[in-house]
Amino acid sequence: MIQFACSNNKNLPKQITKRISDKELREALFKAKNITYKDFYSKIAISFKNTKKEQSFSSTVKMKVDSAFSGTFKKGPVILGTYLIDKDSVKSTNKLEKCYFTEPLSYISSLIGVELEYDFFQSVIIGKPIGLNINKKYKQIKDKKKQYYILSSHNKRKFHKIEKEKLKTENERNDNIYMQYFFTPDSLNLAKIHIEIPADTVSIYVNYLEQKTINSVIVPELTTIAINSPKDSIILQLDYSKTKVNVPKNIQFSVPSNYENCNQ
Repeated sequence: MIQFACSNNKNLPKQITKRISDKELREALFKAKNITYKDFYSKIAISFKNTKKEQSFSSTVKMKVDSAFSGTFKKGPVILGTYLIDKDSVKSTNKLEKCYFTEPLSYISSLIGVELEYDFFQSVIIGKPIGLNINKKYKQIKDKKKQYYILSSHNKRKFHKIEKEKLKTENERNDNIYMQYFFTPDSLNLAKIHIEIPADTVSIYVNYLEQKTINSVIVPELTTIAINSPKDSIILQLDYSKTKVNVPKNIQFSVPSNYENCNQ
């Protein structure tokens, strides 16, 4: 399992000094889910690490909320390619190899080892809660370190039993998805998300380490994502700059006529 540590002390949350109700936390959670803008843009420095390699590059993200996002990949001043991701597909070009790539969105899920929908990618990029269920009765559980308020889809005992659930046979598989949402004690901003999917033996950790406010909208500045599965362990760090909201950008993708299919 790959682990990521951030040593920046300013990211450490304040200590909890008062109790709040499950209702207050639930309201904060669903409020955090609201998206009050149609357009999102940012430049993101990306660090990628898995069990085989480690690399860094940059990307632009031009998003139409709940629709699609596109942009470029760069290594220094060199544009490596372009991409477009929507609710159905992922498309990209490789300018160095002069080829293109088109697959259903489920292709990314197959690489990671767990089924992910468009909403997952969008929520991670713009710093929103993942996997909310309005019919779920989320419960507050205590943080021993008193650093966060935690709202959970299941009680703490069931989270402790997840490792045993992962060892069950296919006929006894656990199809539950376990969610925990962590809130800062000072402002009740969403700080972390922990997801356990025993059926796929997958753990996902999303840390919204740094955020800022633009035109009354909270946007991410530094995010890490860790995905551990039987297929691989992946760490991503997203470092944002020049972020804008409600500034429309063209969502576009084109393939030069001389490019060939990368899979052929």
